[in-house]
Amino acid sequence: TAGPIELQGNVVIDNNTLADGAGATASKSNVYIVDAENTKVIVSGALANTSSVGIYRRPIGVFTSGFGANNPTLLAQSIFHSDTVYSEVVSYDTALEQIVTAAGADVEGFTKSYDNEINWAYYVKLSLATGTQQTFVLYGDWVAKETSTSTTRFGTDVTAYTNGALYVPVGANMVIELNGSKLDRNLSANSGASRDSGYVINVAGELTVKDNHRTDPSLIRDGINRPENGVTYDGEITGGSNSTTQRAGGIYVARNAMFTLEDGKITKNRGMGGSLVAGGVFVDGTFDMYGGEISENEGGSAGGVYVSGTGAFTMFAGKIVNNVSVSSTNASGVGGVRVALNGVMYFGDGNEELGKIEITGNKLTTDANSNLKSEDENYQFAVNGTFGDGTSIGVTRGTTTKFTVGYGQHHLGGGTVATNPQTYFFSDDEDHFVTREGQGSETEAVMLGYNNRDNWTYAVETSLAFGGATQTFTLYSDWTAERPASTNYTTEFGSNSNAYYRGALYVPFGASIVLDLKGHTLNRNLAQSETRADGYVIYVLGELIIRDDPNADDDTAGIGTITGGASRNTAGGIVVGAGGNVYLEDGEISGNYAGFAAGSAG
Repeated sequence: TAGPIELQGNVVIDNNTLADGAGATASKSNVYIVDAENTKVIVSGALANTSSVGIYRRPIGVFTSGFGANNPTLLAQSIFHSDTVYSEVVSYDTALEQIVTAAGADVEGFTKSYDNEINWAYYVKLSLATGTQQTFVLYGDWVAKETSTSTTRFGTDVTAYTNGALYVPVGANMVIELNGSKLDRNLSANSGASRDSGYVINVAGELTVKDNHRTDPSLIRDGINRPENGVTYDGEITGGSNSTTQRAGGIYVARNAMFTLEDGKITKNRGMGGSLVAGGVFVDGTFDMYGGEISENEGGSAGGVYVSGTGAFTMFAGKIVNNVSVSSTNASGVGGVRVALNGVMYFGDGNEELGKIEITGNKLTTDANSNLKSEDENYQFAVNGTFGDGTSIGVTRGTTTKFTVGYGQHHLGGGTVATNPQTYFFSDDEDHFVTREGQGSETEAVMLGYNNRDNWTYAVETSLAFGGATQTFTLYSDWTAERPASTNYTTEFGSNSNAYYRGALYVPFGASIVLDLKGHTLNRNLAQSETRADGYVIYVLGELIIRDDPNADDDTAGIGTITGGASRNTAGGIVVGAGGNVYLEDGEISGNYAGFAAGSAG
């Protein structure tokens, strides 16, 4: 009907069907409302409880007028039923403005939709109109349709869809309940289908993603592209393939937008073109992750998550695993999580305990590990809670630096000694390893390398920063001073003025260092013929303790030796200035030369 239809008495409009061209029964077709948004079924009197009326109406909303007023003891679904599996008749109380299970004078017939395209647009508009959070339940796998204009698209309503993707506009607050089904942009399976704005979801407002079908039986529904009843799968956001700069294949979180992932997977999306493209999630706004999984995505700048200079990512629990950076320049790509300059990442917010966090198995195309990296090599990840059991986080860092802040405060376990950060963090490469600095609540995670120059600088500066706390420097290999063209000292170990003096190692006043030779050689690399002013190996104004404790499994280690100094005005080995102290516990000081005295001098 194109106009109103009026019902009362004993009404039966049922079991009528629409046949296809071959004469076979295709579907039920009883009362078909052409203008479903505006036309109502007018119930002008009491209906017999034996009445039965089939309604074909896919939009969501009230479709009767006067039902409850004339039938205050009946529920709408006792008279009306849907002709299509994509909708269901329920009772709606117009005074309470909600679906109800009790009859009443304000009850009208209401069609509840199981059509994903209709539902998404309806609830986005409802959120905008009411300023409230609305929940969209995914009823069956939703695969974007192929089109000539958007390559694929979920829908065309400009309020709820953009560039073929789902859209959460500014002012909308949406929940997507994946319900064990797939939200599939239908692009990534075909490498040639990558397109501008080929993401699955564009978030400009607020979005929360859940997947509660395992714990909420009411979400299981027969039919409509679902697996057989009772069989559950993880809900997925998948199939995006984006080539737009500063976007993602999976979810793009715009500046000032908010995205929360509680459960479900963001998986098998691709961000392949332009610069600064992520596979899983690109964060210009705020992203909180309480659970779920970001996995098997591919992206140029980041396979899993890219946090831009305006973005903030807080991780409470969940997995970011097995993503790949496909950057042509591996130095700029990160397989797992990449934090840009001025971007921030936190572990927790201080208000809730952390769960199990996994950032592992992420790779570069070279198969090198690449899990978590900040573009700022001195950036410290804020730890605002206690990591859950089994937490494992790989970190990429090319320099010797502290990379956490707040760790010790949350990992004392009721005692005074913090859990070793190695319990939760590991280095992505074999040239570095995770250790600790500080004691008790001041304990932090530090990335150390096997680069002797970086490690010596770090040990001296850390000792100074902590008021002279003793730091251990371990010689992991023979260290021979270099001969850079720019030096004024013939050879030098380094040039940082806090840790090196006139090419030699330097222990300044206020620093306390343990030098463990580990069976290796510390060589100033000066021949006797190159004897020069201040050609010593070490200059000490603070405190230096020399040990030699080689690893039992190091076949290259011998007797630790300090050698190669050649000075015409001081000792060739070690010079101890006024107020300095040197304690030699083991190792050798040999092969040095001085114009006035060989060996060490005080």
